[in-house]
Amino acid sequence: MPDIAPVDMFQDVLDFHKKLVPSQVRPLPSWPSYDVMLLRGKLIQEEYQELLLAISEPDFAKIVASSLDLVYVLLGLLVAMGVDARPVWQAIQTANMAKEGGPMREDGKVLKPEGWTHPSVAHIIADQTNRLDG
Repeated sequence: MPDIAPVDMFQDVLDFHKKLVPSQVRPLPSWPSYDVMLLRGKLIQEEYQELLLAISEPDFAKIVASSLDLVYVLLGLLVAMGVDARPVWQAIQTANMAKEGGPMREDGKVLKPEGWTHPSVAHIIADQTNRLDG
């Protein structure tokens, strides 16, 4: 892979929502309206179906674009829920990297080794919820 400057995909998606659909940006983790959640589910389903179609064709460029479109709408869901994905991502990344030395399933999936622990996502969300209190 070429050495390129890091991209903050979450910030890009947040900027998009602030500019084009500010009513769907929540300042703190909380449930958006039922209609927003239905829209988010519909968008995720549409992008997922496009990805599956691209995989079945197979069309390399469409797979790449569809994969990132799906990431975009998933991050948009988190924006609509008021969750800053970056610290959650880091916790999940740390936990995934801790799978080193774990067994591998026949299909190539790396499994959790003995003693592996889940990241504390609930704690991170609680910290975000309480960030205005402190």
